[in-house]
Amino acid sequence: KAKTRDKPTEEQMMEAMMKAGTPGRAHKEFAQSTGKWKTVAKTWSHIDPDAAPLSSEGTSMLEMAMDGRYLIENYSGEMPGMGPFEGMGILAFNNVTGEYEHIWLDSTSTGVMYSSGTEQDGVMTLTGQFADPMSGEMMQSRSVSKKVSENERFFEMFCTVEGEELKMMEITYTRGR
Repeated sequence: KAKTRDKPTEEQMMEAMMKAGTPGRAHKEFAQSTGKWKTVAKTWSHIDPDAAPLSSEGTSMLEMAMDGRYLIENYSGEMPGMGPFEGMGILAFNNVTGEYEHIWLDSTSTGVMYSSGTEQDGVMTLTGQFADPMSGEMMQSRSVSKKVSENERFFEMFCTVEGEELKMMEITYTRGR
């Protein structure tokens, strides 16, 4: 038999909305990452995963938005072999689901990459997917982010290609240099 739900009162609905929209611990941690960061990125080809990675430098500006609810990243640098590169990420912690959510847009695509996941012991692991430009099919991804120190962060991204997870990218972020 289907369970019926009591109709919430207007007061209960407002209370739930306030709880869902109030920044908490995760949002305070986002704020610790604001500022200008120097980046060193390494990228690997999933066509030839044994090839040496390509390296590039860039900058990333991180700032809080909407009264401390979201961390916005604006990234600029070079994409080896392709020229100037721009990217934008929005990181959220969804109080309702208890998960981190991230969207990424950049100048090498016209689509949006969406991922979500959790944090444990200071390591955030997000899984998602994006349209592979070679095949047009959705490619699975996993990213791992960690705070190394107050002024250093480390990011890795892996993609699943033909059933095998391959490292595609790593970025070291250094603040204030």
